[in-house]
Amino acid sequence: MAKLVYELDESIGDFEAGRRVEVIAQYGNWHVYDVKLRPKGCSNSGSVELTWDRLREQTSPVKAL
Repeated sequence: MAKLVYELDESIGDFEAGRRVEVIAQYGNWHVYDVKLRPKGCSNSGSVELTWDRLREQTSPVKAL
């Protein structure tokens, strides 16, 4: 299954603009945030949680190759 990958249009948390991030978790309606992101290819460099609305406002989807 292909992962959802986005490029940051602006900095979010500790992740600078231009960095590619991938969705590593999706939450249900009960959770304050909708998705959890981690820098693409990095397993231990932190993560950030966002709503889908904020994700769409601050990122651009990266097309799958």
